[in-house]
Amino acid sequence: MQDAGSGGKAGDAPSNAAGEASNPLEEEEEYIPSLRANAQAMAIFVPLEESLFEPSEAPKTNGERLEKTIDKLDKHFAAVQENIMFVYERERRRIIQVAKKMETVNGPVETDTSLTPHDQEVLQAYIEAPLPPGANYAAYHSRTQTTYTAPVAPPENLPARQGAIQWSLYNAGQELVQIYGYHEHAENILAGYRAALKKEVDAGATKDGSGGETSQS
Repeated sequence: MQDAGSGGKAGDAPSNAAGEASNPLEEEEEYIPSLRANAQAMAIFVPLEESLFEPSEAPKTNGERLEKTIDKLDKHFAAVQENIMFVYERERRRIIQVAKKMETVNGPVETDTSLTPHDQEVLQAYIEAPLPPGANYAAYHSRTQTTYTAPVAPPENLPARQGAIQWSLYNAGQELVQIYGYHEHAENILAGYRAALKKEVDAGATKDGSGGETSQS
């Protein structure tokens, strides 16, 4: 299923009558190639908001420089996350596109959407598992704890609809891994700059306080 996206370019989408609701799953789309390994790394490239050739005002203090840096990093990290989501949304569309073409050629195949015995065992084990030591899911700070595990890649040569389901779940799992991984990476970088800014602010407050005491004495 993952490599079944090769082929020629699809034809033009059929036009709809005025006012008729369109279903994106029923429209022909342009050919979408398979998502290559590490292609999501391209998400780090985002357009510049300011021209590098235009003059800019330099920060007057180190604190101001840190504030501007944090602001730019916040915007950049948000744009990268949007790019990551776009990459996997495009792959989701490709999976559906491939399934539609396969079903057109091979005809529909009855799909069993129930859980397999193995999946039932895994689900039951999660339900019966005790809480991790010190965990309290009622507390706000513990709500980010999860037992979620990204799905493994499905087998090849699945029927069109079953393959689309399995590959879509796998694709969504990979997207979550990338989103959370990048978020953690971004937060680690921002934490260093925020700590440096706090140090600057605290140093300035201490200096101002010392100056006030000197003038009163």
